[in-house]
Amino acid sequence: MNRENSTYTIIYASVMVIIVAIGLAFTHQVLSDRQTANVNTDKMQQILRSLRVDASPAEADGIYRTLVKSAYL
Repeated sequence: MNRENSTYTIIYASVMVIIVAIGLAFTHQVLSDRQTANVNTDKMQQILRSLRVDASPAEADGIYRTLVKSAYL
């Protein structure tokens, strides 16, 4: 195949776009649960900060459950 041809460039770019799109879609699916957990942990930390309680992400869930009895997250 002649690499100086514009058809080669278009086909190459199209294949690369498809490969990258598949990779990004797969990564999104794999990491969506972890992303949701991080968002919820961040919300808990922000609520705890408003109560002047400093908690790390690892301990935020436990402290949040003991201090906050009802919430709509």
